[in-house]
Amino acid sequence: MTTVSGYFYFTFTLAYSIDSYTSNVSEMLIVMNLGKQAISFGMGLKLLEWVGEKGYAVMIAGVFGGLLLVNNLVVVGFMIWGKRVRAYMAGTWLAGVHRESVRGVGGH
Repeated sequence: MTTVSGYFYFTFTLAYSIDSYTSNVSEMLIVMNLGKQAISFGMGLKLLEWVGEKGYAVMIAGVFGGLLLVNNLVVVGFMIWGKRVRAYMAGTWLAGVHRESVRGVGGH
């Protein structure tokens, strides 16, 4: 079940991000990979100790399953409210920083 949830999350997050932010795809992919690696490192650093202390079911099914649930719900939230989030972000200082790096990108 966790494999299917992880596949759903990473696949839909990547697809949504590429479709929404086509002008900065390379930078976005770098940030997404750094984020995934940070989560992987953070979970793997003490995971064997946690499993030994709390048990496999608590750590893998409970903690990891909970993290995947939260991630998947965030993806669903972006699918519903993503257009409003992008419209809001277009007026912030962060959009001004990236405005210079935006270049024309061909359609799909």
